[in-house]
Amino acid sequence: WSSDVCSSDLNNPHAITVDPVHGEIFVPGRANDHRILVFKREHQGDVEPIRILNLPDEPQRVGVDPVRNVIAVSGGPGLLLYNRTASGDDKPIREIIIPKSMGKRSTGLMAINPENGMIFVKVDGEGRHEPQDFIGVWSVNDNGDVPPRWRIGGPSTMIKKPRGVALNPARKEILVADMRQNAVLTFFFPEIF
Repeated sequence: WSSDVCSSDLNNPHAITVDPVHGEIFVPGRANDHRILVFKREHQGDVEPIRILNLPDEPQRVGVDPVRNVIAVSGGPGLLLYNRTASGDDKPIREIIIPKSMGKRSTGLMAINPENGMIFVKVDGEGRHEPQDFIGVWSVNDNGDVPPRWRIGGPSTMIKKPRGVALNPARKEILVADMRQNAVLTFFFPEIF
């Protein structure tokens, strides 16, 4: 399939998430644009979004769990979880706050495994000389100031500055693109799947 969405509502988009089950494209705003624009995947040209969700803060990334009909939005101190069809000024159904002892903020929702609802998030960690960034794994059912169920990072993992995550559920692998290592790191982690 191909789609050329060029909406005048887009303001310097920096990320995109596709929901292949419901045929939707989610585009988080940037540069003081506290919105998520939702388009139909098959639309082309300068089209209006089918929904706009207003957020309290600038979103970094958005992920979709089409099985549980939830979207997760990263940015600020954690994650906001909304119904997938939320629009306007709808409130989140849950909020996951990253414990202050673990990091400063979530800067990127990287992936959601729809088979079990696990959310993989890049967290800007604290560190004496260099931040200890890591991938935190929460459930779409988590709520409040809760630690991640799993934490992928630290000196033994070689993770320094993760920029992206991909999941390979068939092989129970997590692939992490690391900017400082200039490498893609693969972790076998069957417990998460």
